[in-house]
Amino acid sequence: MQSAKLINILSIIGLCVLVAACSFKTVYNQLDSLIPAYVEGLVSLDDVLEDRLEQRTEELLNWHRSTQLIRYADWLQEIQVDLYRGITLNDIRLHASNLETFWYSIVLKLNDEMIVLLPLLNSSQREELFESIDEKNADYRNEYIEISDAEKIEQFSERMVDSFENWLGDLDDVQLTLINATAAQLQSHAGLRLQQRIEWQRQIEIILEKAITDDEKTHRLRVFFDEFGKHIRATRSKANQQNRDMLFELTFNILNRISKDQTDYFMTKSSDYIRMLTELSEHR
Repeated sequence: MQSAKLINILSIIGLCVLVAACSFKTVYNQLDSLIPAYVEGLVSLDDVLEDRLEQRTEELLNWHRSTQLIRYADWLQEIQVDLYRGITLNDIRLHASNLETFWYSIVLKLNDEMIVLLPLLNSSQREELFESIDEKNADYRNEYIEISDAEKIEQFSERMVDSFENWLGDLDDVQLTLINATAAQLQSHAGLRLQQRIEWQRQIEIILEKAITDDEKTHRLRVFFDEFGKHIRATRSKANQQNRDMLFELTFNILNRISKDQTDYFMTKSSDYIRMLTELSEHR
């Protein structure tokens, strides 16, 4: 859920694959095999397509390692500085904006890879891919849409608590109360996101099924991704503005009653990630 993620300055999970039980560096260094394995779970690949996928995955990871990781490290360092001096609401808005910029950089790069690989799918592979997407959309509907309002509030609360505790450690009762109060006011836009996901799939299917050359399919996919991406960002930004404002205020209120133990927890954890991100960017 790209922009469906609850954006706050303590979340870097949307930027990379983080697995709590494993070393971040170990997981990151395995992405060259994890990404193709994930794709193969969606669609069966022949030898030619598998080779192309591995090649494009390597190029994607080289781009990410050489251009993005150090930006994440700098971002975390800036948050550390702001916490020491006393973070403001405007600081939080700026950090969240930078986080979104990082995320959309990845989205644009993934689009570049998809427009190369999707036209290579044959008819049976396309059918298998869209069946897999249908299944994921059905799971999304069941998990986020066809649930009660109370369950949606519980989801919001659990995700926010997990995110803050991931970076601050244990929260106090006042901080938990602030989170629960905010969760009760957030509006779910899961229906809008599912509608856009279905339209995205439908338009791609139309392009891929046309009796045109692969080069023409690539061109049409590029145009579609560019236009649809702008539409999604505009509509979701408008829909999510109230939620974003409440999340910014929540983050500000929590960080401005942060304890020494929580500050130390964040500084230690963020410093570990800064070190790992820097080492990964330098191929260490």
